[in-house]
Amino acid sequence: MRAQFSSAEDSGVEGTIPRVSVVVPNFNHARFLDLRMKTVLQQTFTDFEVLFLDDASTDNSLEVAEKYLTDARVRLLTNQQNSGSPFVQWNKGIGMSRGEYIWIAESDDYSDLTFLEKMVELLDSTPTAGLAYSQSWLAAEDDTPIKVVDWYKQYWDAGRWENDYHNFGQDEVASYLSVTNTIPNASAVLLRKAHILDKELAPESMRLAGDWMAWVKILLRADVCFRAEPLNYFRDVHLGSQRGRSDSDGGMVLEALQVYRFIKSNFELSQKQRIRAMYRHLRTWGRIASRDKLSRTVNDEFFADFQNISRLGTQVSRIEILLPYVFYYLLIPFRKTWAYDCTFGVVRKVMDSVR
Repeated sequence: MRAQFSSAEDSGVEGTIPRVSVVVPNFNHARFLDLRMKTVLQQTFTDFEVLFLDDASTDNSLEVAEKYLTDARVRLLTNQQNSGSPFVQWNKGIGMSRGEYIWIAESDDYSDLTFLEKMVELLDSTPTAGLAYSQSWLAAEDDTPIKVVDWYKQYWDAGRWENDYHNFGQDEVASYLSVTNTIPNASAVLLRKAHILDKELAPESMRLAGDWMAWVKILLRADVCFRAEPLNYFRDVHLGSQRGRSDSDGGMVLEALQVYRFIKSNFELSQKQRIRAMYRHLRTWGRIASRDKLSRTVNDEFFADFQNISRLGTQVSRIEILLPYVFYYLLIPFRKTWAYDCTFGVVRKVMDSVR
C-alpha cells in the first residue's frame, strides 16, 4: 500500500500539537532509511511528529518507510513525479508541519539519540536564536564514523568550533557564512519555525546551495547557537547524492555566487570580509575547472556574475576586479593541477598582503 496524504487532517493524526516537526525528505535512499528512522523515533525527547516525504523514489524506499507507520507520530507523503530539488520537499514539509521547531532530518544521515533533547534545550534557553546546530561526524556508506568535521581549519582557527557558542546572526553571516557554508548539513540543525517567512525555508530553484541561503536569511533577523558535541552523522558525498551528481557541472559555484550576492546586498561586510569571500569563490571555481571540463557557458556565466557581484557596494577592491581576469585567462587554458596550485599560491600571497 502506498499511502498518500495531502494535509495533516488527511493523515488521521490527532492529539496535541507537537513541539518539534521532523521532516524526512527522501529520494532513493532505501539503504539508509532503517538507521535514519530508528535514530529519529528512538530520540530521548519524544514530543514530535515525523513527516516522511518521498520524492517519487524508484527503489524500495516506500516499502521501508511503510514499516514505521505503526508509530502514530509518522505521516507518509508521496510524490507521483520527482520535484527536481530537495528544497521543494523541505518547503512542503514545513508547510504541513505543526511544531514550534523544525528538524530537517535528511534521509541518508543519522543522529545521536539525544540530538533533539539537547538541541531543544539550546533553543529554549536562547529565545533570540533562529537556529541551533551541532558538530557532526562524517560517516561512510557502511555507517562507520570517519572523523569529526574539521574542514574549516583551512579558513579560521578551528578552536572556534571546539566550544559551544552563541553569536549575533549578522556577525555570523558577515564573518563566516559570507565565505562558505559553515553549517554544512541540515540534519545537524534545529530551526525555530517563527523565523521561516511564508513557510518557505529554501529557494526551490536551487539544487545545492538552498540550505546555505536558508541559514543566511534566518540569521538576517535572528541569532545562532552551536553545540560542540557531535550529535549528527552525515555522508557528505556518496553515489547518488545530489551533491555528488551536481558539483562537477559547476552548479555549486554558480549557486554560491547567488548566496553571496544576497549577503552583500543585505549585510554590512568589511573590505577584508569581501576579499576573503571572493577568494573562496574563485578557489572553488578554479578547483572544479582544473578537475572537470566545465562548459564554456558555465565559465562565462561565472566570469560575468563574479564581476557584477564584485561591483556591488560603495567600496570595491581592485583585487576583486582583477582576480577574475587572472584566473580566467591563466588557469582555464591549462586545465592542469599544477597551474591551479601555482596560480592560487601567488594570489593567496597577494590577498594576504591586503587583509
